[in-house]
Amino acid sequence: MQTSKSLLSLIDYSGFATKLIHAGSEPGAEFGGVSPLLDFSTTFAQPKPGQPVTFDYARCGNPTRLAFERALAAMEHGKYAFAHTSGMSAHITLLNLLQSGDHVLCVDDVYGGTQRYLRKILAPNTTIKVDFSCFLDIAEFKKKLLPNTKLVWLETPTNPTLKIFDIKAIAEACKGSNAIFVVDNTFATAIN
Repeated sequence: MQTSKSLLSLIDYSGFATKLIHAGSEPGAEFGGVSPLLDFSTTFAQPKPGQPVTFDYARCGNPTRLAFERALAAMEHGKYAFAHTSGMSAHITLLNLLQSGDHVLCVDDVYGGTQRYLRKILAPNTTIKVDFSCFLDIAEFKKKLLPNTKLVWLETPTNPTLKIFDIKAIAEACKGSNAIFVVDNTFATAIN
């Protein structure tokens, strides 16, 4: 009897579990522990005011978050990762990279919180123009890229209708533009 393969059985996990276990987990300097300690400090000692050794205040970073960010960067094959308290916090951080007169091209099926922020807060209160478009037709997508497009926002699969887009083709279409290409893959996660 033949059984169908699940999606998980098709993923190559070789090395991935090792990264999950070890990335960002250097042995502790004081006791040599191989699992990162949870640090609940809100403030950190400084030799002089305004001169932190590494961290000054937990909101700006702490050892536990740093270990998580290193592990996430390793899983994503990236140099860096930045942890935020929520998805919208990450979204707003990225949108704060924009300047007056910039253009955002966003996929038309996007998380409600993102869509509301773009339509009801960002666009009406700044000179940043926001357009929503379906990214399925790459030729049409390229026509929507403007000289002042500074951010292209994609979800795949999308929320809520789970549309799937060709990330590689969209990334290729963005090459040569000055746009940052953002992919929110909340549903697919880093492993997929």
